[in-house]
Amino acid sequence: MPFLLSCADLFQLLRDSYCNKQPSRLLRIVQSHNSNNKIHANVEEEVIPKLGIEFETEQDAYDFYNSYARVVGFSIRRNSSGIAPRASVGLMAKRVGGLDNLGFSPEDYNNYLRTRRTEEMKSGDTGGLLEYLQRMQSEDLNFSYAIQVDLDDLITNIFWVDGRMKLDYEYFGDVVCFDTTYKKNKEGRPFALFVGVNHHKQTIIFGAALLYDETSESFMWLFDSFQKAMFGKKPKTILTDQDAAMAKALASQWPETHHRLCVWHMYHNAAKNLKEVFGRYRTFAADFSSCVYAHDYEDDFLDAWDNMLDK
Repeated sequence: MPFLLSCADLFQLLRDSYCNKQPSRLLRIVQSHNSNNKIHANVEEEVIPKLGIEFETEQDAYDFYNSYARVVGFSIRRNSSGIAPRASVGLMAKRVGGLDNLGFSPEDYNNYLRTRRTEEMKSGDTGGLLEYLQRMQSEDLNFSYAIQVDLDDLITNIFWVDGRMKLDYEYFGDVVCFDTTYKKNKEGRPFALFVGVNHHKQTIIFGAALLYDETSESFMWLFDSFQKAMFGKKPKTILTDQDAAMAKALASQWPETHHRLCVWHMYHNAAKNLKEVFGRYRTFAADFSSCVYAHDYEDDFLDAWDNMLDK
């Protein structure tokens, strides 16, 4: 179960990891910015992150660091910390000199997490979703769903598919696009879709899932649940973004399936990293777009790519 950690606590943990000579990537970034006077020359002092800053809420910490990122010129993304409860308790105990000085027991900590997540489920969308799934199963004999729970029997991931989705997948499921672009709510929980195209070039949905996180373990469970719901049929080709956890899960669960990267994600990733080139050359955007989208054969693409580089 993911460790529920505030941004203020996260900054403290990162500082401690740095003091232990194991700086995280984020700390290295912050350290690099702080040591570069040129970057901070035109930045107001109160905008720059410093060790010891405290925030009233997690949102305040996020807004503060996001504002700093915009001023300096990089972007940030909020995500769950992924620290297991036992490891997090051990880390906090180490910081204060042992469990006796922690102020609470590991049982208190687990009870807090269990209560918080149960309250979230009661007040949020999960309870209503379960009612919907049960109702749909009674109305559609081919409707099926799967639920994954953690060690405390609390729901983490949910997958569902109806009869029409199964039928569409039987006919058009050779190529599947797996997408987690959509986020359910302010916590950023991924809403995952298995998507395809029918013989009318219309987008169709093969299955959907509400995930707790985007770890390889969650994806492994999801791909396995999808395969079971589809009577063991795996797609011949699956398209994803450049997510390493997805790639690991696919290699583990569907090694025979060809894994390809979504061209849309590739184009936008290139555009983000080639801002200066797009701005410097007037025709580069059109030439690059043509290379990415206009060629179905490798030789044609390579010729267009070489011509663009020469130009």
